Amino acid sequence: PVPPPPTQTMPRLLPQTLPGGVSLIPGPAGGEGCSSSGGCASCPYMKMNTLSALLDVCSALRDPAREAQLARHEPVPYTEKVAGRSVASLGCETILHMRDFQKEGRLSERLVADVLARKRRA
Repeated sequence: PVPPPPTQTMPRLLPQTLPGGVSLIPGPAGGEGCSSSGGCASCPYMKMNTLSALLDVCSALRDPAREAQLARHEPVPYTEKVAGRSVASLGCETILHMRDFQKEGRLSERLVADVLARKRRA
């Protein structure tokens, strides 16, 4: 199994209020792996993945007796909330916006609506 990224690479929630009451989720800390200076391709944990390990997990999906083995691969549940939403949900939002931009070559209607709604609330 591949261990989760070290805690020092994970974002920290700061008890901080920005102008307009905006909540901010900071990005990952700098350094090797999960950071702006690296990425998935340079992540030492991603480099530990192999096709053999993936096929092993896939074969376990078909075998109810190996359910305990699959439990080790479940993501860590983050319980922190920002404005009533989970940190994981908020973190995925920007990734989905980037995916939309790469796919369409323009800002998505969802992103534009989100930005305009935040501006009206400020």
